[in-house]
Amino acid sequence: GIIGWGNNDIPTKGMIDLMVQSSDPRLRCMFQPGGSAPANTYKGLDLTLDAGAQTTLIDGGTLSRYNFGLTKSHALPGILITAAEVQLLLADYYLNIAGNDASAKTAYENAIKSSIDFYYHLRNISDNQDASAGSLNPTNDTEKDNYINNTNISWTQASTKDQKNVLIANQKWLNYSIFQPNESWAEMRR
Repeated sequence: GIIGWGNNDIPTKGMIDLMVQSSDPRLRCMFQPGGSAPANTYKGLDLTLDAGAQTTLIDGGTLSRYNFGLTKSHALPGILITAAEVQLLLADYYLNIAGNDASAKTAYENAIKSSIDFYYHLRNISDNQDASAGSLNPTNDTEKDNYINNTNISWTQASTKDQKNVLIANQKWLNYSIFQPNESWAEMRR
């Protein structure tokens, strides 16, 4: 059987905090509370802590894990590029090359919806029946729209090109997350 990723499936504090603060619908789909954490409580690993403190947190079981419905599934497809990634590349192009803010906004928002739909699809096709993965409450258009309009995520709340680039970069980071770490690393270096 699949044993998961050991202690390598713990998300960072930055990712979890952004998702919690903005009510990201992907949170409950991509992650699960730690084995010793209260239900619906998500906590990431603070990478600024020293190794001893990190180990203590990991061993304590309160940190979230990548959802076992994803990490222990045999049914996941190989991923080269996703529709969300294409839309994020378009948002980047429209904003920074074409100078078309309206098209950049549309591509950005389409990317978010596509990413949410993709992660829910992956969980729905999962063949993992590990009870600790938890059941998945479906998302809907209202929840997606509320997320897109959240102050931390909203395109219209960003007043400068730099702020909009941060929005795009954050969505790339969230979308790449677990399945496309090389793209995420390349984007960070960019």
